[in-house]
Amino acid sequence: MNILLISVDNDAYHLACKLADEGERVYFWVKDPRYANVGKGRDNPKVVPYWQSWLDKVDFVIFDMVKMGKEADQIRKQVPVVGAAAIADEIELNREIGQKIMEEAGTDKNFVDISFHKKFSTIADGVKFLKGQKEPFVFKALGNKDHVWTFVGQKGNDGLIQYMESLPNMPFILQKCVNGGVEVSTEGWFNGKDFIYPFNHTMEKKRLMNGDRGQNTGCQGSICWICEDDEIVTNALLPIAKVLEKGGYHGPVDVNCIATEDKLYFLEFTARFGYHAIENLYELIEGDRPDFFYRMAKGNIKEQEFSSDYSMALSLSFPPYPDYEHKEKCRELKGMKVFDIDDMEGVWLHDVMWDKDRDPVIAGADALLGCIVATSPRIADASKKTLKRAQDISLMKEVQFRTDIAEGVEENIKQLKSWGWI
Repeated sequence: MNILLISVDNDAYHLACKLADEGERVYFWVKDPRYANVGKGRDNPKVVPYWQSWLDKVDFVIFDMVKMGKEADQIRKQVPVVGAAAIADEIELNREIGQKIMEEAGTDKNFVDISFHKKFSTIADGVKFLKGQKEPFVFKALGNKDHVWTFVGQKGNDGLIQYMESLPNMPFILQKCVNGGVEVSTEGWFNGKDFIYPFNHTMEKKRLMNGDRGQNTGCQGSICWICEDDEIVTNALLPIAKVLEKGGYHGPVDVNCIATEDKLYFLEFTARFGYHAIENLYELIEGDRPDFFYRMAKGNIKEQEFSSDYSMALSLSFPPYPDYEHKEKCRELKGMKVFDIDDMEGVWLHDVMWDKDRDPVIAGADALLGCIVATSPRIADASKKTLKRAQDISLMKEVQFRTDIAEGVEENIKQLKSWGWI
């Protein structure tokens, strides 16, 4: 097959590489010019300067991120598309719309709660509100701003106020923290009409350093496993099927919740590939992986076979990451070889180009190197595999990765089971 992968910020170059390694011809286009060097030195995927001229040459199109939903809806009239739609942009980028959809989808038998939240357009108004609150809140910027952290108040809101006062004005929400719960992501793949079976759950650690300290990067590592219908799927995912069908969406939808003993609190939707959710799930797919994406784009898939193993992804980066806005320093890393890789099994590379020896080197865009993925029937063994692989391929101590991604996951799963959610 011929596949076109349209990327906003280079999130899925590594997926393009994996599909190419499966024997498919892949064309890759990235919108952000910062990633112009990514992929140089490798013929497949072929990096192309324009996506428009390739539509009549490919069997289907993959989008890796929100913010191009209108383009995806137009392309879908000509070529099958997986991974984007205007409805996907709407429910992810506007948290208020996502919350409203979840509220309206609920019934007396099928309802997810939403903790108290309030929208603001100026930092001063948000700070004024927080100074009258005793319970901790979470700051969440609207519009998927990568350079603005989600910030959780600790022991009150003094630290949160200090952080907010360092920011320019922007739309954001403040949401009351939910204490004593377990955060879990639940994903389903939508074929344009219905969710396919089965579903999957993910638990991730988002902060840079062990012990959940340091900057919130989005994901430093995660553990994923396959599930059938359970209370989280039934309450938080299935009710939005009609909304997705009306919007013509094909692709993954993740609902992020905090579960307590008696309530399920909705946090947000991720209506796109998650990172590192897609890496984990790809390694669990049984059978023809490119065909899975093609059938999803076409809408003629109702179920898919997956491994029953756990899959663990471990993020690898290099300083100055996560300060990837430090563009000059990132550019200085161009051409640096930080890995010695004999084979690409379980290795997903992001900010890379290929040198004259066909070895991956840093492309100099954001210093997010990629991730290692390993699977096993036991979480502990999946963790050992990923850590060993990361250590084996890393040539420098400066390669950054956490060593505690698996800590607490089994206990959290047991807690969710005891409460009856999974």
